[in-house]
Amino acid sequence: MAAESAILSPNAITRSADDEQEDLEAAIRNAVDGAYLNWPNEAGFTNLDEHRGPIELPVRGQIPSWVTGTLFRTGPGANKVDNTSSGSLHISHWFDGLAHTHRFDIIAGEDGVGTTVWYSSRRQCDSFIEHAQKNGMRDIITFGQRADPCIGLFGKIMSTWVVANTRRKTKKAENIGVTVQLDVPGLASAARSGALSHKTVWLGTDCHLLRDYINVNIRAGLPATYKIFRVSAATGETEILATISRLDVPMAYIHSFFLSQHFVVLRVPSSHISLDGLSILWKRNVLDAMKPFDRSRKTKWFIIDRLRGHGVVAEFETEAAFFFHTVNCFDKMHLDIQDDVEKWSISCDTIEYPNMNILRGLYYDVVLDQDGKARTVWGTEDQARGTLPRLTRWKFTLPLHHRNPSQGRRSLVSTLHDRLKALAARACRKGEELGQKIRQKEDTVVAVFRGLPAMAFSVLKPRLTFQQVPVQEGLQGERNDDRIYEGTGTKITDRKAIFTAELTRTISIPSPHVGELPTINPAYHTRAYHYVYSLAMSGRSTLMDTIVKTDLVSRAVLQWNNPLGHTPGEAIFVQRPGGVEEDDGVLLSVVLDGFSGKSYLLCLDARTMCEMGRAAMDFAVGFGFHGVHAPNLAVAITSEEESGESDKK
Repeated sequence: MAAESAILSPNAITRSADDEQEDLEAAIRNAVDGAYLNWPNEAGFTNLDEHRGPIELPVRGQIPSWVTGTLFRTGPGANKVDNTSSGSLHISHWFDGLAHTHRFDIIAGEDGVGTTVWYSSRRQCDSFIEHAQKNGMRDIITFGQRADPCIGLFGKIMSTWVVANTRRKTKKAENIGVTVQLDVPGLASAARSGALSHKTVWLGTDCHLLRDYINVNIRAGLPATYKIFRVSAATGETEILATISRLDVPMAYIHSFFLSQHFVVLRVPSSHISLDGLSILWKRNVLDAMKPFDRSRKTKWFIIDRLRGHGVVAEFETEAAFFFHTVNCFDKMHLDIQDDVEKWSISCDTIEYPNMNILRGLYYDVVLDQDGKARTVWGTEDQARGTLPRLTRWKFTLPLHHRNPSQGRRSLVSTLHDRLKALAARACRKGEELGQKIRQKEDTVVAVFRGLPAMAFSVLKPRLTFQQVPVQEGLQGERNDDRIYEGTGTKITDRKAIFTAELTRTISIPSPHVGELPTINPAYHTRAYHYVYSLAMSGRSTLMDTIVKTDLVSRAVLQWNNPLGHTPGEAIFVQRPGGVEEDDGVLLSVVLDGFSGKSYLLCLDARTMCEMGRAAMDFAVGFGFHGVHAPNLAVAITSEEESGESDKK
């Protein structure tokens, strides 16, 4: 693919595992020395307008014709609401910026070689703005909006009463702009009943990808309740996979979780919310309701069977940490030669932080360095070191069944039956691996978020397969306590576990060799893989400052050699049709030139990390969170809209 690249920028920068520590220390020095003062970001946060268009964008270089389709991007737009009863309302935190969705229609030329790109955008929060203008923010719970100093104790009591006892009449007054999703399962019946519109693009607050809709719902209370559920893509029916409600598992801010072919892995980080979420009612935002970071509050992990209804099958603890995004998760069944028993190994890759400093680092006055506020987050070596992420792989090893099944209640007949099932499972697994190699790419969907009291965070896109390796009954050990592990088909065995589950950290790659908003080739979700693409933080900006490709096997890094002040957004991988290699495709990223105040859609060769082409804009596009590329959606939606216009006439 590199041969057809129209390289518009210098060759990528190459780094190796030997450079990791040196580059990390350089990033810390950059931050402490204030290198970000020379990297303008303001245009990505302020004076951002709608462009309903569509507007044709001039293309420089070459965007391959097989990239045709629609790229949706969403995230915060403007950070101010004008004309409220008290003047202009300034939004404090980036996560609360006014939701703004962007659409790039990439259309192949008639000759099948070139492409044209059309752009349009629209705010997703008109009703929210209208509500804030009329009523202010007293009945709105945000992520990090700072309190109005004019509101006294009496006002806080009144507003807490309102939130606790009433709901707004319409859900339209929501400000949701974190993820984009297509064809959410279970919504068809609602659409037929008139509860939903005909539109198929949805917004949410999570970041991951699956066809069956697997998600986590977190309910505040003493104790908090975590429900892991699945919505069938085929029937739209919902099934509860597990319910966790324990005093030692507090409510936490969670943005994503892990999913492999056979397990759901819920990681509860150390971002605990006081009073198991109830404090949000009077704190008015999630960030202020969080407890201060405490290294004694361990991260908890729950391994949940997603196929046979066994509920929670294992639990682990690791040191205190925080994370936004998972990268990938994959499992494998193998034979432990020493114990002569089959075991599961589950690998969970995540971008994590040693503390929660990054949450404070995303206030607007920090990212824009207003009144020198950036130094409150990046000003010392310890602060900078704690605010930079790293990629970590946690590997869990679980027994598949007991070593001596004849003990206890297990009979010889049931033992032979399990052996035969295990042999059949191996054959199924081989067939499944073959099927994966020829499976076409799947659509990308993410979950809908509806209300803080029942937080729904992150979805992954499960693969549809005809056969799966079963999880054996003996995977679960005896529990001699009163902890609640409820769920559809949950079964707690009465036999003691013979094997102790193992936990190891097998990979740890620091910034800037890896960064935030990680993406991979979607065909490798729930599979072993080599490459992750992410936005590195090298201390040159108060946000991310370049795109890196990280080889998780060799730990080699290719970095896009972007000009100073060019800030990229999440890099969406689009695979070349018929491509065999994992990195055979392109990356699409919306980039802001901070000096000119204008953005462009960048197309990078995913193998070489060199620029192939770009579509330029005469205005800035706000820094966003997540996006999705929908092949051929441009043509489909255009036809639908034309049909709708004909009906009106």
